[in-house]
Amino acid sequence: MYNWLNKIKLIKNSILNNGNIVISSNAELRINNTSKIEISSGFFKFGYPLDVNSPFPSYKNSLIKMGENSKLIIRGNVSISQGSSIVICDNGVLEFDGNNIFAHNTFIYCYSSIKFGKAVSSSWNCTFMDWDGHLFEREDKINKQFYRPLVLKDGVGIQMNVVIPRGVEVGENSILSANTVLRKDIEPNTLVYSVAELRMKNGIKSGLIKAQQ
Repeated sequence: MYNWLNKIKLIKNSILNNGNIVISSNAELRINNTSKIEISSGFFKFGYPLDVNSPFPSYKNSLIKMGENSKLIIRGNVSISQGSSIVICDNGVLEFDGNNIFAHNTFIYCYSSIKFGKAVSSSWNCTFMDWDGHLFEREDKINKQFYRPLVLKDGVGIQMNVVIPRGVEVGENSILSANTVLRKDIEPNTLVYSVAELRMKNGIKSGLIKAQQ
């Protein structure tokens, strides 16, 4: 009953100009009375599998949480797969310019401002945040909050397990490779990847077999 009431609230709070909203029955909605969803064209599809023949396990539960005076703005087709969560804090604005596809287990945390340009799409298990909630202290500046919007410009491609923990700007047509943690701005047409150094030491045992005897 609670979720049905929130779905009614979502529809009531939506401005649909030639747009549609398709929300899975497995998606939990926590919609504030003052939040708004604006769809100028296309559809917003949330909580459904991208492919019924997908080899990946099913992440059925999804979540949309919108705080006071928050906005979700859609300017074209947007599909966000099941197991995903969208959190928009009070007065936050989350924007999609259209033709955006996000695979399952996507987490988007919008503290103030996040914008995905046209055709920005991501693989599974990716996290996007414009603020990680950390405070930094210096002797001359106490409790300084370093905040920036998160902007991913048109055509950015994101592979699996990418994490963006705070606001940066990613230039057009760039690629964020798998398992990358991005903390700084990226120029257009750039491939970004992490190289982890593999280290080995011989002559060390786990002790697991002995412990089981």
